[in-house]
Amino acid sequence: APSASADFGAAVVENTYEQGLGVIEFATGITKVGEVAFQNLGTLVSVVLPAEVTEIGAAAFKDCSALKSVYLSSLTPATLGAEVFEGNATETVVEGEGETATETTVVARYIYVPNAAVAAYKAAEGWSAYADYIKGYDQETLPGFTGGEGVLE
Repeated sequence: APSASADFGAAVVENTYEQGLGVIEFATGITKVGEVAFQNLGTLVSVVLPAEVTEIGAAAFKDCSALKSVYLSSLTPATLGAEVFEGNATETVVEGEGETATETTVVARYIYVPNAAVAAYKAAEGWSAYADYIKGYDQETLPGFTGGEGVLE
């Protein structure tokens, strides 16, 4: 597994692996997530990036097979490298029954951006490839990971 502390030092606010849940929340002040920074980190389920992030390097979260949610707070889409969110969480959908049943593997990772920025992200270079998985959220609140609600600064 990659060492987040080597790349980000004290900037990683939370890097918790409890009950199989891996959440990385970055402190404000981080402006870039480096190339392949978290590639193949199979325990990572959620990432919260501050508004100051202006660049996400190629394959930064590639093959994080458990990654289901990415929260971005910037109204302006960051520059996105190649294959940043490839190989993230999937789920199998079964349609029909018995011998005629079909199984389809679908992407189960969503990218949450402020409501006011959804159209900008869906149209932005690089981000447009993930347009079907970009959803808006109320910028005043961010779903908490322990059942509470966190407020974005």
